[in-house]
Amino acid sequence: ADAGSLMYEETWAHENAHLLWGIIVPETNSAESRLMSEGMATLTQLDYSYARHFASEDRDEYLARRFLPMGLDLHLHGEDLPPAQLAPGTSAPSDFRTSRYTLWAYFRNAIALDHLRVTIGEDVFGDVLREYGARCRYVGCRPDVLREVASERTGKDMKPFFDRWITA
Repeated sequence: ADAGSLMYEETWAHENAHLLWGIIVPETNSAESRLMSEGMATLTQLDYSYARHFASEDRDEYLARRFLPMGLDLHLHGEDLPPAQLAPGTSAPSDFRTSRYTLWAYFRNAIALDHLRVTIGEDVFGDVLREYGARCRYVGCRPDVLREVASERTGKDMKPFFDRWITA
């Protein structure tokens, strides 16, 4: 986003998305993953900006323009990042008070979620998020519940996708 008013508005979209992703629909253990809190808030922020300011553009080109810098940062500085979902009992690395946290929590997770959206299709992805939200509202869920819902809604075993993109 441009620096200035658009970035300010986009930041508000991100922070307001936390009212849903992270508060109303929390993760069971936020130390284990930021997939559905920061990842979804970042993806929601990008979707908001597209719909509000760039809807006349091709959506795939807009998202590619937004994800390209994130992907380059991950490629250059994120090769040794832990998976999106940490193994039970594992904690985030001690240097996560740096830009590495941004790479992991925001960039990696938003890209993984968008990859899921592209893999299963926009409409199914929307159905998955609605069902995930219904199941997890105020009780919290692990990313495994997102995988289960995606498997149910697609009729396919999504474990291989999650094994590769979320837990590895």
